[in-house]
Amino acid sequence: MSHHNLSPSRIYPPKISLQCLLIFPFVLQIMIAVGLVGYLSYRSGQKAVEMITEQLIDQASYRIKEHLDVFTRTTQQAIAINRRAVQEGSLNIKNPEAIRQHFWNQINLSPSLAAVSFANEQKELIGYQRILSPELLAYANKVTGKKLHLGSFFLEEIRSSNRKIRRFYLVDHQGNRQELVYSVPIDDIRTAPWYRMAVQSKQQAWSNIYVYKSQKTLGISAIAPIYDANGNRQGVLNSNNLLDGISQFLSLLKLSPSGKTFVMNQHGDLVATSILEKPYQINSQGMPIPLKAEQSQDPWIRAIINHIKNQYGSLQKIPDNLKFKIAVKGDYLFVKIIPYNDQYGLQWLLVMAIPEADFMEQINLNIQITILLCLLTLFMTTTLGVLTARWITNPIHRLIQASQAIAEGKNEQAITVKGITELESLANSFHRMQHQLKIAFETLEAEVQNRTKELTVANQKLEVISKLDGLTQIANRRCFDTFLDLEWRNHFRQQNSLGLILIDIDYFKQYNDTYGHQQGDECLIQVARTIAKTVHRSTDLAARYGGEEFAVILPNTNLAGTLTIAELIRTAISDLAIPHRTSSVNDRVTLSLGITSQIPTREVTATVLIAQADQALYMAKKQGRDRTIAQSD
Repeated sequence: MSHHNLSPSRIYPPKISLQCLLIFPFVLQIMIAVGLVGYLSYRSGQKAVEMITEQLIDQASYRIKEHLDVFTRTTQQAIAINRRAVQEGSLNIKNPEAIRQHFWNQINLSPSLAAVSFANEQKELIGYQRILSPELLAYANKVTGKKLHLGSFFLEEIRSSNRKIRRFYLVDHQGNRQELVYSVPIDDIRTAPWYRMAVQSKQQAWSNIYVYKSQKTLGISAIAPIYDANGNRQGVLNSNNLLDGISQFLSLLKLSPSGKTFVMNQHGDLVATSILEKPYQINSQGMPIPLKAEQSQDPWIRAIINHIKNQYGSLQKIPDNLKFKIAVKGDYLFVKIIPYNDQYGLQWLLVMAIPEADFMEQINLNIQITILLCLLTLFMTTTLGVLTARWITNPIHRLIQASQAIAEGKNEQAITVKGITELESLANSFHRMQHQLKIAFETLEAEVQNRTKELTVANQKLEVISKLDGLTQIANRRCFDTFLDLEWRNHFRQQNSLGLILIDIDYFKQYNDTYGHQQGDECLIQVARTIAKTVHRSTDLAARYGGEEFAVILPNTNLAGTLTIAELIRTAISDLAIPHRTSSVNDRVTLSLGITSQIPTREVTATVLIAQADQALYMAKKQGRDRTIAQSD
């Protein structure tokens, strides 16, 4: 019987060649680099998209606020001026001709003022309307059968002889009644939404948004009730505006290829949208009412409103300058909501939304190209690694054979190891490869830094542009507001006088009508340059306040110093001798200036300084123009 030596079974790890061991770490390192480059490229793209989106939204919100400022301020200023004129006795509301003349002068001096009227408790009304929106123009052409144009005027009246008819007349260049173009039956003007709202508010305010029954579009009115000395209501001042102009502005304001904007009030009613969606709906009684944002046909608007309600419960609870990102139909939207309020009770929300896809398409393509190049580099590097490994392993195999011979007891076997030089060459090659890779990464990093510097320069240029008026190349309204707020706080701390000049070019509308808007723009440029040259201190600021209005902020300047600068400006413009044959005060371009200077206190804000200068400017115009009037606290 034969006996066999039994030995326990052993489990050996799989054999791996030295060549694989040399190649595997290298390949793994390249794969990690490829993945890291792809990930960093994607994250860099996302951050770039977020940064660009934020900049676009901030620019858009500033432009929307500027547009709304003109829309709201012009309307409410007209009502405030008329109310003050009634209270001071300069406007007799019992005299229809006096009211008509006052309103005509006012609407002529305010190119952005759409309408102004007065309705009394005797159911009478008188006022003017200016056609500023394409929708109103289309409606007016339809009902009158005439070819009117943007800027055309209507005189509207409800007379004591027939309080059931609201008549609209074309007017001549002095606002006098001409041809009756159409009339509208009316039961009682005091039942109009804006009249009832004024009765309820008992002060200057905004009406609720309402729908014009005839034109089927949204409107809002600046309103103020008028009382006599005994507190008896005499009537209501009204300046109504169509809201479709805001939608037209939003539709032309391109956030991005498919970005959208809309405005809604605190109750969730749509005010305007960039998609020009019909802003009203028909209720169960068949009457048009404002459209709720959550009932919009646009999925973006509905998704944004649903997100707000899920997160905060209602629009009244959202924080200021709310930003968030939501998914809508397979895409992500960057959304920002900014409040827009004023002192007369207006509470609107500006909503801007930009889809991520507007920017990520090119970034994703760049990422794919980057990954493809990395994979190609991986393939080429792996091939080179295999060849190099074979070349390196030959002397190592010879060393192994010599070691095995010694292990077998062949001590006489001379151990001759060849290949040490090759190993040193391998190390040198590896270092050279490392050096090449380092150069590649340094080149990539330098390129990123160059791109970053270019973006920084572009942002700096954009910042400069954002502070300048595009036509006159002096500071714009935004820069003015920021500078005034800063200087007000500085002068409050230092308790020094801060001077302000508000400037208006006399009869500039007539100048434009006579010489054309291109020459009007050249006139604005000359006036702006002259003002900026006259205000020569580095601490002073000359800015375009709006339209043909300019403003100058004079730090550390009392009323006398402010008056001196204002007169230098007025004289400098007069010395330009710019012809103005349709001016009522001179044959050349002249200025009306309102000035003030005040030491800031804790009880008031910079708006008081503006109001005082504005009051002085108003008095300068009222007293005959081409003059400077001072107003102090």
